[in-house]
Amino acid sequence: MALQMTNLTKRFGTKTAVDHLSFSINEPGVYGLIGTNGAGKTTTIRMILGMLPIDEGEVTWDGKRWRGQATTKNQKPGGTATQQSARYGYMPEERGIYMKTKVLEQLVYYGRLRGLGKSDAAAAAHHWLQKLGVAECENVLAEKLSKGNQQKIQLISTLIHDPQLLFLDEPFSGLDPINTQVFHELIQEMAQNGKTIIMSSHQMSTVEEYCR
Repeated sequence: MALQMTNLTKRFGTKTAVDHLSFSINEPGVYGLIGTNGAGKTTTIRMILGMLPIDEGEVTWDGKRWRGQATTKNQKPGGTATQQSARYGYMPEERGIYMKTKVLEQLVYYGRLRGLGKSDAAAAAHHWLQKLGVAECENVLAEKLSKGNQQKIQLISTLIHDPQLLFLDEPFSGLDPINTQVFHELIQEMAQNGKTIIMSSHQMSTVEEYCR
């Protein structure tokens, strides 16, 4: 399965945030999306996922147009045939969990949004809570957790449906060295298990450690 971006362009008024970006990913592993703050990394991810309309260009998966891709009225219709988009997970840099909701409750909710039955979502949540060392937090409100543990819960919500394609936007933001190592080991394990991971960062040293 190959993910290909061709001439992706996004404009906000007179400002061009992403200017005819092209690249392809042809095999599993960890891939870095590098750029300074404000370079357009998050905008690129959100265009790929259909969260933002694309002004020019297209995204294809396995040679066919990504179904979730949003387009603007200026983009030409037609082109590559569409298909069901890949099973993906997206962890944004901003906290995307419900602070006033208990951990297990919201993880089951996220799992069900991704097509899992209630029992399967609960089983997956328990698996990941145990694996990441936060099983004791399942009945705790997210706002009561440390920033590192909140980040773990956000990662679990990204992984709960076993996605084949992962987008991690600045995944180490706010993590202490211990939790950074936990994330490091998990990302390496997922890559070894055939996952495709696109990881954005403004720090070259961070990405070099994974993208070899």
